[in-house]
Amino acid sequence: MTRRLLDGSAETYCYTRQVFNNTLNDWAQIAKEANMSSWESKDDIPPTSYILQRANALFDLMEKHCREDDDAHDMRWRAVRPNIEVTCGDAEGAESLFLRMVNMKHVKANIVSLNTVLNAFVNKCRHYGRQNRQLDFASRAATTKSAITFAERAEGLFKRFLKHNEIHPNVRSYNTLISMWASIKSKDSIERSLNLQQYARDYIRFDVITLNTLLKVLSQNPRKGNGKKAESMIIWFEKQYDVVPNQKTLATLLNVWAKSPERNAAYKAEDILIRMEELSHQDGSNIEPNCIAYTSVIDAFANRAQRDANASTKAINILNKMLALSKGGLDPHNSPNTITFNVVIKALANSNSSSSGDKAKELLNKMVQFEDRNLLHMAPSTTTFNTVISAYFKSRDRNAGNKAREVLDLFEKLSLSGKVSSKPDVTTYSSTLYAYKFYDGKDSIDRAIDLLNGMESSERLNIRPDKQCYTNIINLCAKSSNPAKGVHAKAIFERMLRANIKADVISCTALMNACAFSKGNEKFRVNMFKEVKNIIEYMRCKSIVPNEITYLTMITACLNLCVNNDEKQTLIKEYFDACCESGFVTSKIIEKLPQDITRNLFLDKECQKGTSLSHEERKRERFVIQGNKAEA
Repeated sequence: MTRRLLDGSAETYCYTRQVFNNTLNDWAQIAKEANMSSWESKDDIPPTSYILQRANALFDLMEKHCREDDDAHDMRWRAVRPNIEVTCGDAEGAESLFLRMVNMKHVKANIVSLNTVLNAFVNKCRHYGRQNRQLDFASRAATTKSAITFAERAEGLFKRFLKHNEIHPNVRSYNTLISMWASIKSKDSIERSLNLQQYARDYIRFDVITLNTLLKVLSQNPRKGNGKKAESMIIWFEKQYDVVPNQKTLATLLNVWAKSPERNAAYKAEDILIRMEELSHQDGSNIEPNCIAYTSVIDAFANRAQRDANASTKAINILNKMLALSKGGLDPHNSPNTITFNVVIKALANSNSSSSGDKAKELLNKMVQFEDRNLLHMAPSTTTFNTVISAYFKSRDRNAGNKAREVLDLFEKLSLSGKVSSKPDVTTYSSTLYAYKFYDGKDSIDRAIDLLNGMESSERLNIRPDKQCYTNIINLCAKSSNPAKGVHAKAIFERMLRANIKADVISCTALMNACAFSKGNEKFRVNMFKEVKNIIEYMRCKSIVPNEITYLTMITACLNLCVNNDEKQTLIKEYFDACCESGFVTSKIIEKLPQDITRNLFLDKECQKGTSLSHEERKRERFVIQGNKAEA
């Protein structure tokens, strides 16, 4: 029918709005499928531009042929064309069409059309939000800026029609805008949402969805004071609009407190959880905490485990309560899941307790047993094993390397036998290699290299070592008591380059550090210092920019390895000059400079750009240098 409408015989048909409505709906469905599919694998689906072209042609026919009395009371067709724009991700097209519809004779826009366009902008902002999760911190600024631009356009459209007689935005329009600011996660999202609330409060009666969406904005942008602001907001909505908080309201409030950086935030979240438990026992109450609520409180304690000695214990207690309520996980309603267990293990890892690794291993064993009993919602994941390994090296256990290796061997064994569905990844191996840094045995380097050999020979589930794996072993060499640590570190560095893995500032600095603290006779130290200079030259050739740790290591290598005093003074001055030019001068670097190599170099460079010393540090350095001169 669509093709016949667009062919040359259009005048032979009797047009009604219902005909166009059905046809446009078909194109909207095709557009949705096209947007969710790959064009290479779906040759029968037209490209997005072609879909929009066909829909535009149909839309022009509607304006030309539809009579005013045809289906006059059926307003659904008015939003169909913007829906095509939405499903194709073309927010600008939806906006331009809507503005065109406002001034058309027969094809008039209404509130459904406006809300559809606003939803198009929301989808666009959410698309940028999904992109941000895959980008590094530096690249996120550009996508966030683009998302804010679209949000501002949508907000301008909302304000433009807020006082319009025929197309008056409703509470759904406002809720759509607030959900858009929640998806952006900008530092201005809270202020934008609250300002928009003040602007629209005289024209729109807000509802519980509005309240929940505003609370979501607060939870997505954690900062001090958000918890109290959320509680005040709930009270104001209840007084002003008779809005009764529901399950989602309390759950979102709990999440606001759970993500808050305030000291007592975790305990505030726990209080709300207890209140939800009390309400669940009242007759007629539909409020009951679920797995997400319990897990949010556990995560709040996990994030404070380094500063709060009781946090990990609190996390374990909440987990045990969940297991008791769900009868050991048999009742899925209140049962913990894999994420819950992972967050508890994270709390143990962050506590830095000497026993945290062993406690995490006990939870891991429980999860393996749950999977054996086919309770798959509590089965261990790759993240579970990786977090247990991190719990061992964060515990500073002297046997952390061996215990982490035992967890890795168990993971490999269970994965190969099919007893667990998850498989180790490269992070599992790099974390195990890092754990050897805290192993007290003299064979730590040999054990780490043995694991690396297995990865390079594809004996370890076909997982190849990455840059982090090699860097962890180089750092392990630097920490070891082996006097020839620089030689071992250099061999690992060369293996990394042979594997076509590019070195970065971290791996180069780690190798330099291993060489700087190598010990031996004068000839050996001269050779190690040559290696340090070779690394510096390599960094220059590969345009690898040093950081403050690199400059500190360079100066340390000069002091420890350079046997010629004149060369030592020349190189230290050269490295310090470069450090000042780059803006990486720190108090540690100043303290490293010996008195006989004129620490007043700092005073000569003080006026140069980029020095990162504070005013108080500058005063302290002047005092120290003046004191040294007075003693001389």
